[in-house]
Amino acid sequence: MRGARFWDSETISGRWAVTEQASSRAFNLRSFVAFMVTWSFLAAVVTGIILFVVPQGRIANWVEWSLFGLTKDDWAGIHISFTFIFIIAGILHLYPYNWKQWKHYLAERVGNRLNFARPKMELLLSVVLSAFVVVGSIADWPPMNYLYQANDWAKAAWVIEAAYEPPFGHAEEVSLATFAKKQDMDLAAAEEALRAKGLVYGSDRDSLGKIAAANGISAMDVYAVIKPLERRAGPTSDTVYTEERVEDLFTGTGVGGKTVATLCAEAKVDCALALRRLADRDILARPEDDMKSIGDSAGIRPTDVLKIMLVAPPSEAEASPTLTADDIVMKFEGAGVGRMTLAQACEKLGISVDVALSRLKGKGHEAQADETLKAIGDRLGGRPMDALLAIALD
Repeated sequence: MRGARFWDSETISGRWAVTEQASSRAFNLRSFVAFMVTWSFLAAVVTGIILFVVPQGRIANWVEWSLFGLTKDDWAGIHISFTFIFIIAGILHLYPYNWKQWKHYLAERVGNRLNFARPKMELLLSVVLSAFVVVGSIADWPPMNYLYQANDWAKAAWVIEAAYEPPFGHAEEVSLATFAKKQDMDLAAAEEALRAKGLVYGSDRDSLGKIAAANGISAMDVYAVIKPLERRAGPTSDTVYTEERVEDLFTGTGVGGKTVATLCAEAKVDCALALRRLADRDILARPEDDMKSIGDSAGIRPTDVLKIMLVAPPSEAEASPTLTADDIVMKFEGAGVGRMTLAQACEKLGISVDVALSRLKGKGHEAQADETLKAIGDRLGGRPMDALLAIALD
């Protein structure tokens, strides 16, 4: 019959059910992209907050820092990966899925709010604010610098004792043999100490980090076992600092995050003297100021600030009285001169090793920087004190 319809209500409902079922089984790429934008944004935020407060890399690697079983490198890897995914998913979310809506929004803004008939306040304010953040971040202006200070404080808060600081940067990456040499300890004695503690490792070419991982401990724990074997003396009140000595003792120990007062205490130097030396170079500082902020203000590295604090300028050296033989005897008598190496004696006298060797050579004697004054004195036909006088006086 003309006009007859070959379907009824049951047919329509059946086809609708089939269509709905097929639609529910289909993969919706737009929804997938929207979810990926959400999850990657949340992951980037969470990992960013964690990376904001984790300790510095040298500390994290030294103490085997972890959070929820993940190391700093693990968290950094997750942050980078999800940030990249967020960028890609964000681009896809805008184009093609929301491109029409975005163009419509811009058209409305241009037609109603951003026309030339009135000031473009939204655009101008956003540009000015963004420029301020960029310039302020570079120039260390408030409130951006408050964020950096909070970051420095959070990272420094993990160092609850001196052992958390490695003796030098990336100390966990060097081999046991190299580490023993740098820290002036007997390698055989260090290996014996490790074996006595039950620590297993392949050879002295294994790094402290590898030894630590093989025994389920941190590089800091490995160092604690062999630290008593160090022959190298730390700073004392008699230490005479040179720029090389400052580099040797403090490089890689987180100088930038430490205050003037803290470093003066570690270096055994009077804080008032250190501040006066800085003031003489037109660098104003307070005991509670950290080295990074002082260095940024002066346009130099934190380590260079420390050198100014610790290394006596020529003016001070000229003002110092010349030591006589009696002065040297009085100062060093009973101080174990015989056990001192020539290098250690030069440090206490404030002269270079080259000068001492030259003075000995002028007296017809050869010596090495690591020789003891007793050995040198024996060759001179006298006491260790005679060797000390020979290198101290022209």
